[in-house]
Amino acid sequence: MWIEVSRIKYLNNLVEQDHRGIKRITQSTLGFKSFKTAEATIAGIELHPMLKKGQLENPGTIPAWKQFYSLAD
Repeated sequence: MWIEVSRIKYLNNLVEQDHRGIKRITQSTLGFKSFKTAEATIAGIELHPMLKKGQLENPGTIPAWKQFYSLAD
């Protein structure tokens, strides 16, 4: 297995832009009682922008909110 090194100079900036919104939302919710609740909440916070941007496979033309709630079931 080979690892391909990307030589794009500002690729990390794109990753940080996506992460900035997540950090902003989770900063006010730092008082989680257990790891399980923190994990579930942060997973949902990360998932929402990914669905809006179409980064997950969308079967047909399901809106982002329906896809989000179907994953919660």
